[in-house]
Amino acid sequence: MIDLRSDTLTQPTAGMRRAIAEAVVGDEQKREDPTVTALEERAADLLGHDAAVFLPTATMGNQIALRLLSEPGDEVLAESLSHIFRYELGGPAVHGGLAKATGRPPWSGSLASGQPSSQRISRMESFAAPARSRS
Repeated sequence: MIDLRSDTLTQPTAGMRRAIAEAVVGDEQKREDPTVTALEERAADLLGHDAAVFLPTATMGNQIALRLLSEPGDEVLAESLSHIFRYELGGPAVHGGLAKATGRPPWSGSLASGQPSSQRISRMESFAAPARSRS
């Protein structure tokens, strides 16, 4: 198993600390940080894309993904113990205008296209948020 929580489980090596100390830096918001730009270009090349964006946290990535795959007023439907429901709290509501529905769903594994709308949590239909399935 590969554990990608290295920022919380391991300590940087001497070489890593040296690379950090010697890195050329700039204002990333103005696209003036050559190290971040090089990282994004390398990721885009490795993945065969025109561009990539560096996101410093997984939470930021999750919130951006939810916003890209939904519209304000949509419902996020996932298992009640999923990371986004247990640890990201009100993020989907604040950043994307999304409602969350938790519970023990009748499905297992990944959601099939169109499945959430037929498996929605019971509520008054006139007040239900649309649940979309993206693949």
